Amino acid sequence: QLNFDLEVTPDAEVQLIFDPTVGDILKGKGSGDLKLQINTLGKFNMYGNYTVEEGEYLFTLLNVINRKFLIEYGGTISWNGDPLDAEINLKAIYRTKASLNNLLITTEGYTNKTTVDCQILMTGRLMNPNIQYDIYLPHVEEATRELVKNKISNSEQLNKQFSSLLVLNSFMPEFDPTAASTSGTLSPYGNVANANASEFLSNQLSHLLSQISGDVDLAFNYRSDRTMESDEIELAMSTQLLNDRLTIYGNLGVPTNAAAQASNSIVGDVDVDYKITKNGKLRVKAFNRSNEEQFNYVAPYTQGFGLVYKEEFNTFSELWQRYWDAIVRDVDRKRRKGEVINN
Repeated sequence: QLNFDLEVTPDAEVQLIFDPTVGDILKGKGSGDLKLQINTLGKFNMYGNYTVEEGEYLFTLLNVINRKFLIEYGGTISWNGDPLDAEINLKAIYRTKASLNNLLITTEGYTNKTTVDCQILMTGRLMNPNIQYDIYLPHVEEATRELVKNKISNSEQLNKQFSSLLVLNSFMPEFDPTAASTSGTLSPYGNVANANASEFLSNQLSHLLSQISGDVDLAFNYRSDRTMESDEIELAMSTQLLNDRLTIYGNLGVPTNAAAQASNSIVGDVDVDYKITKNGKLRVKAFNRSNEEQFNYVAPYTQGFGLVYKEEFNTFSELWQRYWDAIVRDVDRKRRKGEVINN
């Protein structure tokens, strides 16, 4: 019989494999205290709590549609015996950009695309979770969020719009076949085949780009929207340098509709994260992000810079004792170093 008491740190990657044949794997890094009990009679129990700091889940549909969901910081997995009967509380987010024109018919108009978070909240049992969907607009004004919320007022509409954002990267408008046939307007559902073709092309090109270098992740994304008469080309890059202490993520997008061409619109976002200390407790972060269609913005880009320090503790006395011990050790080290030099 073996009893393991594990103090899990973010240095270790944890994987929950649901279906290895299609790559249905949830990956994450986090921290927690776990106890494992195993014996030769087949007994296997787990106890403890695990808190996710970062993670991802790759959603795959017929090897054509691939969507990477990022696990939000602070999610938990708790075991109290059976490893497959854990309690989970996780939020996964797929971020895309979509125009609000299909939903909101206003005099102002929403011609540009705005950031949209497709959120999945998973609670309950690990192997049979309760799943709730939500759609959130992080970079718009509260009044716009309320308009979208009123348009997506029930679970049926939410499921339809959520699926449309995953497959088409756009909202699905209310469609009247009679009006479309008389006016000659293109049905939004005809956009599905075109979106699948562009998605397949994007995945194949991303796969080829990923073979160029093992140190740099490159991805290509081409989105086509016939109802909006617009296309968008995006190139994303991410890499880790200096023994994984420097992380750079950036993307460059070029919309090809007539209005964007007239304004020479190029959208680019860059995020930089540098670990000043090896354990990552002290970091420097900087970003450059394009502003979306909001009337209170006067500049096309927003820059930011920040210094981040993270420390985990249970009580303030424990934290103070940790700092005090570090000071004492440093003083003793300098004293011993001085004695050696004098001798």
